[in-house]
Amino acid sequence: MNKELIESDETKDVYSTPFGIITFYKKDEPGPRGHKAGTSSTIPHEGQPATRPIKLKKKYRQRS
Repeated sequence: MNKELIESDETKDVYSTPFGIITFYKKDEPGPRGHKAGTSSTIPHEGQPATRPIKLKKKYRQRS
């Protein structure tokens, strides 16, 4: 996979990949909109379709 580092600081790394822009979080961010360390988020490049959610298997769905 060909990835290019766009931005890096002590809390996150941002890469550009063929699938879109991926942000990896290194440290926990406080607050309701914060992120946990070790998680990532992807934003597709312009003109690419957004990812579609997949249905979880029955054993992994939350029971109400």
